[in-house]
Amino acid sequence: MEDNLIKDIESQLDDINDIERVLVLSDLHIPFHKEEDIISIIKKHSNVSTIIFAGDILDCFSVSTFPKEMHIPLHEELKTASAFLRRIDRLTPNTKKIIFRGNHEFRFKRYLAKFQSEFSPLVSDDVLEIIKNGFTYRNYLNNKRTVEPLSDNYEVIDSWYYIYKDLVLAHPTNFSKIPMRTSVSTYDYFKNQGVDFNAIAIGHTHKAGTLIHGGTLLCELGCLCKQMDYANNGNVNYTPQTNGYGLFVFHKDKVDIYNSGTKFLYTGSDVDGETP
Repeated sequence: MEDNLIKDIESQLDDINDIERVLVLSDLHIPFHKEEDIISIIKKHSNVSTIIFAGDILDCFSVSTFPKEMHIPLHEELKTASAFLRRIDRLTPNTKKIIFRGNHEFRFKRYLAKFQSEFSPLVSDDVLEIIKNGFTYRNYLNNKRTVEPLSDNYEVIDSWYYIYKDLVLAHPTNFSKIPMRTSVSTYDYFKNQGVDFNAIAIGHTHKAGTLIHGGTLLCELGCLCKQMDYANNGNVNYTPQTNGYGLFVFHKDKVDIYNSGTKFLYTGSDVDGETP
């Protein structure tokens, strides 16, 4: 009861002060996602206007190039992803949702390009678009099964980045073991491209952090998946992943860099920032 009252008050204040909140989730790696933790995050931040999925929503496990000890059919992964995204939509029926690809979704593009056939032009190379539009497959008994499309609340962006107002969201393919180094490199990339922004948040690194760099808020979003066993395979440079997400507050369409940033999954607290 008290929580609902607080949310009602916040909503009224937002209308008065032109405040908007945006939730950013990255690196779910479905079907290895932390489903109930993600649902808890969404319920906790039910007052956001938009949810943005910043790449690696899927793992695309079966079309990866590394050796595997198990098999997860691609259509099963897509079914799981579709069901989960529809579950989120039921919880947030009035919330817009943006999805763009990461390097794991790009696995699907690379797979189709490698195994070109007469059927390739008939299949979208955007695996997120396939989920959005719905699809039909045959199961092991050769029976047709149909997965329904996602609602119009979802928009799929066929790109490794998305710009929301003055916030750049990206899923770069490079990675540095130095904390926050990848976010600084991404900052440099977009500055060199002439993009004007006040904040940048990236996925891919599975590390979480926030800092102010050149007056700009930089965030690494962490991840929302289980520990990937194949990542810790004897490489002594490996460091454990951090579960986290991003929450961004806009005032009159500008990011409030002092009230936005990366959140740890379990504490919900702000990640400490530092000024270089």
